[in-house]
Amino acid sequence: RSVLQRFAQQMQRSSPMIAALAEGADVEELMARARSLARHGYAKELMLLQHVLRQKNQVVSVCEAMESFGRGLQVSSKWLKIAGGAKAQVLQSAMAISPAAGITLELGTYCGFSALHLAKRSRVVTIEADLGHALIAQKVIEHAGMSHKVEIITGHTEDVLPWLPQHLAGEMVSFVFMDQRGSRYHEDLEVLKSSGLLMDKAVIVADNVLKPGSPKFLWSIVRDFDQNAIVELEEYAMEQVKDWMTVSIFRAGSIKRPMLEMEPPEHIRELDFEAQQLRSKTHQPKVGLPGVRFDEWHSFSRSMRQRLCEVLQLSVRPFVSPMDFSDLLETK
Repeated sequence: RSVLQRFAQQMQRSSPMIAALAEGADVEELMARARSLARHGYAKELMLLQHVLRQKNQVVSVCEAMESFGRGLQVSSKWLKIAGGAKAQVLQSAMAISPAAGITLELGTYCGFSALHLAKRSRVVTIEADLGHALIAQKVIEHAGMSHKVEIITGHTEDVLPWLPQHLAGEMVSFVFMDQRGSRYHEDLEVLKSSGLLMDKAVIVADNVLKPGSPKFLWSIVRDFDQNAIVELEEYAMEQVKDWMTVSIFRAGSIKRPMLEMEPPEHIRELDFEAQQLRSKTHQPKVGLPGVRFDEWHSFSRSMRQRLCEVLQLSVRPFVSPMDFSDLLETK
């Protein structure tokens, strides 16, 4: 509670709405009397919440409303970072081949869209570094009637993951969705592999592996996992811009030397630096500077695709509906 109180005090000037949520205000009453959210911090996410609260208290209605809201942002060249459209289909298809027992672990909650999709099958534990996003996600999930299926933990993955086995007290993870900052993917994967949390044949899915990219993570799964699929598809609500999602199968006992003990090749480090530079630029609008235009994303992802395929000799699958990943379970 003291953390929420301190956060509310910090938000009083930049985003009174978020401060009110942190203080436990009635969210429906709060949003009903809100006239303009444009000048608030977290304006886009608060407008999303306002839109969601006008929908039926059902998972399908809430998810559809979130996707339609995101598509509507295209006219103003804004983007909602959710795994919508074809990406949601990839998630569902990958989950279909994961062990039936076990829970789902999501890294990067944002506003709760993917957590709602994933909770259709199992209990979800989702980690979010941004307390403002976590508060909004909590209200979205409550409105969808799924609070009993989704647990939100606030904190950075590098702090939470080492503590997670103690918190889960014997529960095992059958499915992982990585949607946090891409520069953390390879390090968080190493922690998970050594944690004892992953079930044999657990499925690990990562988003935004091409845009803005996670070269170190790609290098690690290509070297360390026998069963991977790299799916190329159009970024949700960003026409003409390609992205990749990866689907990997964890096999207990097959992991060799920890990848963090091995230095990625120089060309992988160079690509990773480029991805970091563009990722940093996406945060510039918060301080009044221009972000990344859609045409910049298009050029960057096309260039990154060519170089990653050359360097790592990747085989990439085009998205088709429905996706079928059952071949990944075949013994190699």
